[in-house]
Amino acid sequence: MTPLYETGKTTWAPSGIVVYKGKLYIAALRGEAVQRLSFSGENPETIVSHYGRIRDVEIVEGELYLITNNTDGRGNPDQEDDQLLKLPSN
Repeated sequence: MTPLYETGKTTWAPSGIVVYKGKLYIAALRGEAVQRLSFSGENPETIVSHYGRIRDVEIVEGELYLITNNTDGRGNPDQEDDQLLKLPSN
């Protein structure tokens, strides 16, 4: 079976995935972002990228929730990490 999308030689280190309105929302530890990917095989879209490592993602009532994970010795933590954030899911 052919994969929907491959990251190539660079891994996102996906750590959480949710399906919402026909799209995948993918939390990435190493990729330090939330990627949105359609099932039609289009290139992914980075929708969140400035919070560092993202541990998990969920969508509830149209709101995107994500958890940052920068204090585990692998990220670059600041005083506000780790945190649960709520953003519009677009």
